[in-house]
Amino acid sequence: MAPSLVAGVTGPDGRFVPAAAPAQTRVVSARTAKTLAGMLQSVVASQEGTGALAQIPGYLVAGKTGTANRVDPATGRYSGYTSSFIGFAPADRPRITVSCVVQDPVNGHFGGELCGPVFRQVMEFALKSLQVPPTGGAPANLPVNW
Repeated sequence: MAPSLVAGVTGPDGRFVPAAAPAQTRVVSARTAKTLAGMLQSVVASQEGTGALAQIPGYLVAGKTGTANRVDPATGRYSGYTSSFIGFAPADRPRITVSCVVQDPVNGHFGGELCGPVFRQVMEFALKSLQVPPTGGAPANLPVNW
């Protein structure tokens, strides 16, 4: 789906006119999307998963952690990290996506440890603000370690 920031326009008469729906193109099959969502749920739902700190009681959460070495452009060598977590909820009926990225963190560097709690706080606020009901389903039970 093409990104859009404008929901619509309110005219001088106070009438709201919704923006045209953005163009959509399916890039993966529905089956593949469902499988991937299950994998991303396991990242968060499993205590062995790297995103366990993003869990939200009552909701299925799906997400991906990231930890990457940064290259210093001046030296061409590794110097510091980029930490991230991006996820969506409820995972069984997605409504909201939240992304947290920290460049060159100073207290640790793993995405799940740094960004997981930030994601959780922002997502909890968004779910509550939008009055999204809790999830009733159980998370996918997929292995997270080989």
